[in-house]
Amino acid sequence: IPDDTQNGERVGNRRPTVRITAGAASSDEAGIDYKVLFRWNGFDEDGLIAEYQFAIDDTLSENAWQDTTGFSALVRFKASTKDPRDQSQTRFTDWHTFFIRAVDNEFAVSQPDFRYFNARTIAPTSRVTFPITVGDTPQLQRTLLFRWDGEDIDSSSPDRKPVAYEFKLVRINEPFDPEPVIVDSLTNADNLLLDTLRVGSKKAWIRVPSTQRELRLDDLPVAARLAFSVRAVDEAGAIEPKLNKGRNIIAFAVTGTPGQPVVDMEEATSQGSFQFPTDGDVWELSLPTDLQIRFKWTGDASSYGSEPGNVNYALDIPDVEDESIRDPRGIGGWIGWGTWKELQTPFVFSTEEGGTEHHFWLKMRDISDSRESERLCHAIISVVGFSFERFALVVDDSRFQGVPSDADHDRFLDDTLLRRFYDLGVVDKYSAYLGSQENGPAAPEALPLATLAKYRNLVWHSQVIALGQTVPLYSHEVVDHKISAYLAAGGRLFMTGGRVGGVLNGSTPFGTFGYPKFREDDDRGSGTGTSYPFDSFIWEFLHMRNTLQSQPTDATATQREASGMISARSIHPAYPDIPIDLAKWNPYEPINGNTQFRGGIKFWEGVYGDFLPIEQIAGLDSLYTVVTMDTTYCCGALSAGLSRSVIAQRYESTRADTLAGSPQGRTMLFDFQPWYFDSQAITDAGTAAVNWLVTGKDH
Repeated sequence: IPDDTQNGERVGNRRPTVRITAGAASSDEAGIDYKVLFRWNGFDEDGLIAEYQFAIDDTLSENAWQDTTGFSALVRFKASTKDPRDQSQTRFTDWHTFFIRAVDNEFAVSQPDFRYFNARTIAPTSRVTFPITVGDTPQLQRTLLFRWDGEDIDSSSPDRKPVAYEFKLVRINEPFDPEPVIVDSLTNADNLLLDTLRVGSKKAWIRVPSTQRELRLDDLPVAARLAFSVRAVDEAGAIEPKLNKGRNIIAFAVTGTPGQPVVDMEEATSQGSFQFPTDGDVWELSLPTDLQIRFKWTGDASSYGSEPGNVNYALDIPDVEDESIRDPRGIGGWIGWGTWKELQTPFVFSTEEGGTEHHFWLKMRDISDSRESERLCHAIISVVGFSFERFALVVDDSRFQGVPSDADHDRFLDDTLLRRFYDLGVVDKYSAYLGSQENGPAAPEALPLATLAKYRNLVWHSQVIALGQTVPLYSHEVVDHKISAYLAAGGRLFMTGGRVGGVLNGSTPFGTFGYPKFREDDDRGSGTGTSYPFDSFIWEFLHMRNTLQSQPTDATATQREASGMISARSIHPAYPDIPIDLAKWNPYEPINGNTQFRGGIKFWEGVYGDFLPIEQIAGLDSLYTVVTMDTTYCCGALSAGLSRSVIAQRYESTRADTLAGSPQGRTMLFDFQPWYFDSQAITDAGTAAVNWLVTGKDH
């Protein structure tokens, strides 16, 4: 429950949703007296639904909406309009509209769902699913696609789909004309898709079976103003009676300016992805020798009503314009136009090619297959030879202000967590900052991949105290993917520090420390800026598959007390428990006028199994879980609910990784700040960690 010490801003209430799920109509033989039953369900992700409101036809007058807490409504009617399809003129029908909306516990109202119905049937509905147009005058290409879908909730078929669809294309005055004007054109204007030599009405709609839900149009006239519409037909023969812009009507202008697809290219082993042209015209990559390089790509031409079409690619082509130079592998010549989605043969650069530069070219067209629609993508590959001739490199990417000083922190790591490295070989160091570690700016480019390639073991410790300055871990990995390339080449990584995932999340160059952080496909992270994508270092190389937790961003003062870390609990027999060093940080010390405890440290981060159950994954070992304070000065015991969060883990490649072309070197992660904890326990844990990293075995 929020109190006066609330930190942060309250998240706004989200609107509930509602959906009609079923319906059925029954009547007397003539259809004069009839009743219709509708069923629905709703959902409110941040609260509960207090009630539903339904209306028939009228949604504007004072008493139009009727309240209910149920999930169905039975409405009764009398029909007065004769059915125009009935030759005997003894059957009646009136079309009506049923609306339903949900109201949540904070009085937010959902968008209404609706269905059309009469005495005989509940009308099917349709919607255009592609293209998704925006603006008053969408500009679409001369070659474009339409796709649609529909629903018939009283169908006898299990899939509840209409039995047929009808579509029509007409000329209009302007796409931004009011909806009634567009609908009038669709009703009365000639259908441009009908054969001009057709005998009979030129205004008819074209009917197709339900299996056809796509239409391609070619050579549309430049500058034409057009409207396309689709409507559904149910098994009773009822035709969807209503047409609406943005649902089953697309009004647009035809542009003569060719469009080009946006291309997302991915290097699957270590380099992430690059978008042409949003990220630039040239993608520069550094990749190791003796590694299978696997480019994949996707295109998007939906902004102008098209789709990606054929692709051609080549590596190290002498003349980009000369497509007569061919090679079946796409090396030294064009592979040829086709529906390629990835390299047909991975590129592998030999050890002797270390230090060389190569150029990969890709052309993508849209479905018009015109040269004008061609997007040219260029990737420059710098090949780095990995000698692994030296033992270990420690990268100092930690900054401290006050206690501890940077010198004290670095000395502590050398004497405890990293001591075993010094027993086993020569350890070099690299400071990622200039001058004073407390205030110095990040060093300029001085740690190229070619330098990392000399070391069998890499230690990277990171600590962000103040936001606003670029963190070297961000620039070296999130921007340049150097650590990814190092691991892909077989290097071994020991990473530690306070909340390294917050730096690797990739939103800002100085880290994003909002928690929880959700995986890409978890809807809870939608719009929060805290989600981590599937092509991130967190996912690909640290193998995190769940919510990333720390002190919650919107925590109250008491929640901060409860969620601070006071020890690390071992869940692996080779590693000891790690208590906090009370001489450095006493979480039970009263502060703020004896109103609260100091609490545990905030510099921790853990994987919490609330999206998927924490389970054994091949190659991945969990080593420690967090122990949070779980008590407060004012109120006694208060569980932070985070005690299952895994704060230290390790990974070693499996045979499945090798077969998939994505092996990596061993990784060890201690995702908390070691300085605050018992030196002997940290020493013992570090010894076990380094032994495993170097040998692959527990000693």
